[in-house]
Amino acid sequence: MFIKLVIADCLGLFVDTVYANYIHYSGATCFVASVFYSLQIYCDFAGYSLMAIGIARTLGFKLIDNFRRPYLATSITDFWKRWHISLTRWLTRQVYIPLGGSRCSKPRTYWNIFVTFLVSGIWHGANWTFIVWGIMHGVLQIIEKALGWQKYEGKSWAVKAVRICVTFLLVNFAWVFFRMPSIEGAFDVIGKMFTETGTPKLSLLQGSEWFMLMAGLLLLVFKDLRDEWFCNRIKVLEQPVVRWAVYVFLFCMILNFGVFGGGSFIYVSF
Repeated sequence: MFIKLVIADCLGLFVDTVYANYIHYSGATCFVASVFYSLQIYCDFAGYSLMAIGIARTLGFKLIDNFRRPYLATSITDFWKRWHISLTRWLTRQVYIPLGGSRCSKPRTYWNIFVTFLVSGIWHGANWTFIVWGIMHGVLQIIEKALGWQKYEGKSWAVKAVRICVTFLLVNFAWVFFRMPSIEGAFDVIGKMFTETGTPKLSLLQGSEWFMLMAGLLLLVFKDLRDEWFCNRIKVLEQPVVRWAVYVFLFCMILNFGVFGGGSFIYVSF
């Protein structure tokens, strides 16, 4: 939980610097910033969702998990079964199903999906960037459903890896609209990614910040991969000695390299 929040703060230092002055950075730097923002919003939102779940548990309430490794999704449809699960369920019950859901003609089903994610965009804020973000997710899901790509039940790891990468990139580009204050700015950032060359300017973070970031990301990736595919095979973290050693290590890392005095949670505005 806390390591996710620290990772989000470290990523935010890079993201905020680049997005605030994207005109002065290369397309490669803008792309790295977009990937970092995708990771930042996941770590930030998932981190404080876990805080809410933990606090509720101490009071005797059991809340649902709000995230289930969303960046390992094999489609946009699968992504929304893993991302902000409470909002997805609310939209399904209050918007999608009352419109008719999938129990109607294909054109009407596609329209229901479109309206549902249009509402999702409007829910996040009265800004065209959020509306475009919602429409993008709705249109991508309609395309998947029309082509039968919303589910993947194959056993090929290569195909699954490609689908995960493509899904992440699509989600990543949609996050650019979510992050930028204007549609024009979002298109400018994406345009720089595809038209300008250059190397990423990684010197925006100091050595200690990079150390904290890379160590935290490696631990996060390891845990998500383990929970997704190797939960019954890799049980080293379940050993009390190993688990407490990790806790102490993370505590020391946070004290020595953590970003303190950071801003509020990203989703505090929604």
